[in-house]
Amino acid sequence: ADSRGYHWINAAAEERLSFELNVEEFKLTPAEGSGHDIEITFETDDEDVVIAAVREGVSYARLIGVMEAKVREEGVHLTLPEVERKAGGNIHAFICNVEEQEDWRDFSVLAAVATNAHLNSGIPTVVVDDTSPADDDAIQNLLDRLQPNQVTIFRSEDEKLQGQVKGSDSAGVTERTCNSLKEMNEFIAITWAGEIKLAVVVSTADYGNALLATSLACLLQAPLFVTENPEDLSALTDFGSYPVVTLGEDLAEFKAGDAKVVSIPDIVKAAAYLKDEGIAV
Repeated sequence: ADSRGYHWINAAAEERLSFELNVEEFKLTPAEGSGHDIEITFETDDEDVVIAAVREGVSYARLIGVMEAKVREEGVHLTLPEVERKAGGNIHAFICNVEEQEDWRDFSVLAAVATNAHLNSGIPTVVVDDTSPADDDAIQNLLDRLQPNQVTIFRSEDEKLQGQVKGSDSAGVTERTCNSLKEMNEFIAITWAGEIKLAVVVSTADYGNALLATSLACLLQAPLFVTENPEDLSALTDFGSYPVVTLGEDLAEFKAGDAKVVSIPDIVKAAAYLKDEGIAV
């Protein structure tokens, strides 16, 4: 469940079903326009605590946390276990805000992932906060477990509600204003200053390409620049002084000054490129 609804995701079957919560009958019913008629009900124990979800007669007991039956009156929430605080490792966490509707922030999260992986020896720690207070306890719980020594929170000035998560007691917390993809790209360029050997570029024309570009950038240990206007990248510090890999047919003619540009149109060519570079996937 998230702020945008309730979802049943089966990656193996490439299935994603969307639901709405029927509070009176305590079950999930198909969301409007979802295109399916499947309902999800719940099994409870003697104390009215949910122990499994039931779909088409099949019981699924693998739930994260405990969804309490008091949802009927108070709304869905998870009971999170207490956390024993431990000394933090060298972890730099990013917290990125997104809005309910799709916009540039969804792409900025992907751009942040590759840079955060660079800061964390290849293992990204990026938390996405929809600015609703509903997830604050869960996010804070996660940070308490990770115990990062540094947290950067990206905010944009036009958000109606600022997230309340403030990092963890062990961390130095920095709030950074980010109002556009251009500003996120500037942050990335500054963060990588002097260390870029290769950059990955993708446009906002196709979110699928941006997802692929994120994985590619992490594997290549390179920054990812996501742009609505490719010409904006020329203003970035040192851009054009290193080779560039582009993702998507829309960037087939992309130029980066005198730098070498490798154009990759799709996932098949991306896999071949990684193989040629000696990177196992």
